[in-house]
Amino acid sequence: METLRYGSSKLVTVALLCGLGAAFFLAIYIHPEWAGHSRKARLFATGLGHGVLIPLIWIALTVGATRAMMILAGDRVAVDATPDALVLKTWWRTRRIAWADVGGASIVLAGTGKQAAWQLVILHRDGSGTSEFKLPLATTELHQARYQEFADAIMATRARSGGYAPAAEQPAPSSFDADAALSRYLQKKSAGLIEAPGREIAQRPVFGRKIL
Repeated sequence: METLRYGSSKLVTVALLCGLGAAFFLAIYIHPEWAGHSRKARLFATGLGHGVLIPLIWIALTVGATRAMMILAGDRVAVDATPDALVLKTWWRTRRIAWADVGGASIVLAGTGKQAAWQLVILHRDGSGTSEFKLPLATTELHQARYQEFADAIMATRARSGGYAPAAEQPAPSSFDADAALSRYLQKKSAGLIEAPGREIAQRPVFGRKIL
């Protein structure tokens, strides 16, 4: 069984950053004149910036900090490959996918530049088609060098659990079974499906000068 957990230190970092951000925007909301001293912060001093944007940002940061602390206080499980199903837990939802409905697991780099982040992408097949379930890996305990190894381990667990495996993913036979081939040949020969070779001997070609 493969299990991936969120990193404790990473969860604490996320909780602190979100908490500090929420405290900052709450202070700006209470004292909007503080935002007037900065060009970039003037947006939050009056109008929609003060009355709408600040409350929305504060709510998002507060929820993020709370969610990080809840995961930290729990089992911190992000991915759990059980014998029956694959359980995926993001920051906002949990999904349980039967192995027969798992279409594949891959590692994808989403975004560009500083916004680039590695994600575990699980293909989920259901009656309406195929959907993707994406799990960011930055806050997990898994080192970047082992991302692909973990995706391969998920697919190996699916194979052991009796999940559907496309023909392209099935390993090719590693060796030729001579005993089985001989047995098939003898069965065909006894059934008359293979004709015995004729006794005619082809004339051997003669090279050189012909002597009369």
